[in-house]
Amino acid sequence: MSIQSPTVLVVDDDPSVQRMLSLLLEREGCDIDLAGDGEEALKKLKKNRYTTVLLDLLMPKVNGFEVLQDLRALQPDVLPDVAVLTGASDGTLAYFDDNRICMLLRKPVDKKAVLNVIDACAARHGVRRHALARPQRSSRTSTVQRGPITLRPHS
Repeated sequence: MSIQSPTVLVVDDDPSVQRMLSLLLEREGCDIDLAGDGEEALKKLKKNRYTTVLLDLLMPKVNGFEVLQDLRALQPDVLPDVAVLTGASDGTLAYFDDNRICMLLRKPVDKKAVLNVIDACAARHGVRRHALARPQRSSRTSTVQRGPITLRPHS
């Protein structure tokens, strides 16, 4: 089965980060899967194929460093599709080997940087994201159209 749109696994133990990335990426035409820790991520990575994995490093149970170690040993072809998202200090990252992953992004993440990573990884799989249609504003009124629904301001 071929992938039609970018599929992204967001691995982060912070629900607000999961929510923010889900909203952004779904709006940009990506299919999203979530994992709250590395253990859950590894299970999902064994069952599913993703165009991109957004991986936090500091998580309970199995952390991001351990996920990367397991991927190097068991699924090295996945590593170029991994972007690490972290708020870790420079001291924590001093021994981090990032030359085999797609990118290291610091939290709070820049939305454009995330989309650039998604696009680069998706291109490796021959897919592109197709952003969902934005609301269209009429030039003469404040009316907003979204599909069959028209929103008008209160008079």
